[in-house]
Amino acid sequence: MKQPKTIIIGLAGKKGAGKDYTADVIQSVCENHSLTVYRTSFAEPVKNMLSIGLSVDMDCFVDHDKKEKVIPHVGCTPRKLMQTLGTGWGRNLVSENLWADLCKYRIETKIEKRINIVLVTDVRHTNEAQVIKNLGGIIIDVQATDKTALDMHSSEARISSDLVTTVFINNKLPRYRPSVVKYIAELLVKNEVV
Repeated sequence: MKQPKTIIIGLAGKKGAGKDYTADVIQSVCENHSLTVYRTSFAEPVKNMLSIGLSVDMDCFVDHDKKEKVIPHVGCTPRKLMQTLGTGWGRNLVSENLWADLCKYRIETKIEKRINIVLVTDVRHTNEAQVIKNLGGIIIDVQATDKTALDMHSSEARISSDLVTTVFINNKLPRYRPSVVKYIAELLVKNEVV
């Protein structure tokens, strides 16, 4: 029997659009089909560096509410730390492709290990979307119908629409989850994974 190829799914969208919730639904669908799922983000190394380097609990960089609260011994929010390290230092001073290249490397190692699904939860820049597309993946743009928090940081700009495979409209209604489940189930069948 032929080993199915790894399906790579990148989630794009502004903060508060529901990327993490959508990732939870996708992961649940895949695991219900006994598929192996590797969940990562372009910001994973940024979060690890900050957590270790500043002695800050990782949850501060993951929990939506905690991301917006000032860390007393540091003097700013986890979101601000991630933006300045990720964009200010990483993208602007080291290499525009630093985080994209690191994520590409992690994805390629999972493909070699024959992981069924690679789920990237934070596609924020065109070069990040291009990494996923170049590896044969898809980009899902998660858009909220309510007014998500306004953030003028460059990492909150939309990626180029020609890189988007499909758009999920997260209306936060009970029918959103079933629509995600249906799309992913069809994707798994189309790619002969289930």
